[in-house]
Amino acid sequence: MKLEFKETQKLSQWWLWLVLLTSAGFMIFKTYQHIFLEVQDGNIPISNEALVVLTILLIGLIVIFGMMKLKTELNQQELKISFIPFSKKHFYWKDIKSAKVIDYGFVGGWGLRFWTAHGTVYNTGGNIGLALEFKNGDKFLVGTQREEELKEFLKDLDLESK
Repeated sequence: MKLEFKETQKLSQWWLWLVLLTSAGFMIFKTYQHIFLEVQDGNIPISNEALVVLTILLIGLIVIFGMMKLKTELNQQELKISFIPFSKKHFYWKDIKSAKVIDYGFVGGWGLRFWTAHGTVYNTGGNIGLALEFKNGDKFLVGTQREEELKEFLKDLDLESK
């Protein structure tokens, strides 16, 4: 029997996308108004070039948020975690002292978090994750939206109690 667990997560918080897309719409409108209609805001208006650069940076941020994915793949020998486009990790079960699914609470936001009580945290939402403690003392946590399936995988792999 081949044991596997695979999960792909994206940033799906509606309010985050509302803020980002509203901000981008506002910036695009202001850029159009400033450059083509020559409407200046405030006593010290921003240059056309600076406004275009800020708009492009905001659109770039939205593209990066849209590309972000947290991919988790576990099998009998190893686990692979990719937080696209930022990081890839690869661990072997033989190096892990304990692995359990926990409620880790709030770690200050979503994405990649360093120096938390759970070590490095990768998450895209929620508060449930796979907490790993390595034999060398390092800690690592990856969020999941499929808690029960992950618990079942660990149980079948006989890692739930380690």
